[in-house]
Amino acid sequence: METDHGTFRCKLRGKLRKELIYSTSKSRARRVQRVQPTQTRAPVSVGDHVHIRLLGPDTAVIEEILRDDDQTWGIIRQAPESKRAHVLAANVDQIVIVLAATQPVPDFTLLDRYLVIAEYHDLPTFLVLNKIDLSMPPQVEEELSIYARVGYTILRTSAETGSGMSQLRECLQGNRSVFSGVSGVGKSSLINRLAASAALPVGAVGAKGEGRHITTRSETIALDDETHVMDTPGLRKLSSWSIEPEDLPHLFPEIRALMGQCRFRDCAHIDEPACAVRSALQARTIAERRYKSYVLFHYELTAQNLTPWEQA
Repeated sequence: METDHGTFRCKLRGKLRKELIYSTSKSRARRVQRVQPTQTRAPVSVGDHVHIRLLGPDTAVIEEILRDDDQTWGIIRQAPESKRAHVLAANVDQIVIVLAATQPVPDFTLLDRYLVIAEYHDLPTFLVLNKIDLSMPPQVEEELSIYARVGYTILRTSAETGSGMSQLRECLQGNRSVFSGVSGVGKSSLINRLAASAALPVGAVGAKGEGRHITTRSETIALDDETHVMDTPGLRKLSSWSIEPEDLPHLFPEIRALMGQCRFRDCAHIDEPACAVRSALQARTIAERRYKSYVLFHYELTAQNLTPWEQA
């Protein structure tokens, strides 16, 4: 734990690992009905602000997690060994979604999931296309043009050659930025370029062009006193358990721009008549692939007994 007085090795107070479930009966006094583990695998995350109590010269216990839900955002994935959420980063100012020009080829449906969650939390987000020193398939450039038209900023970098790093540093300046994306796209390599002292471990992609999990934990690196970046493990599954189906149209900027133009106020933009979104799709002012992501996410959120945003 980094503090103004140095670095401390901390342990978490036991009560912070538990959630108290109270009786809802109106006929009896409010009392604890049962105690269960928290819904997150690790209650404290990189980026959290906490109160600690010193135990020794370099040890302490975390007494309280200071988290304002209106100001806190976390990348949430389902922990592999359980059904609990794993918050990888908190208290961030902006999201940096890193893609690779190739090796691995971008998963644009997963990218749409990232963007929807960032939109839900109203956090600035920009895309970084890394590995531009490698030959990029033409379809990747075509797909990226969709996001540029929607309004997302796209930087092009090479952690290998250093190309684009000055522009990236400029976009990071003065912010707490979380780097996220699938394994193998070069998140750690980019941070090592930005901060030579970071010395984050990196690895080559597998024989099938898929990334390998080298980064196993989230970590914050200071570029200067006002600029911090957070490296996170590569994600293949991404979840957001708080988004409601009726929120979804507002989280696609190109669909949000058409809200209020459909015949029916509660139009879901799936198969309703006189739908402005479907008309825009036919006119090709909305990209078909982005619309397919919208429909996929809509059915996931409205399906019974399914965890929303589960990406295989």
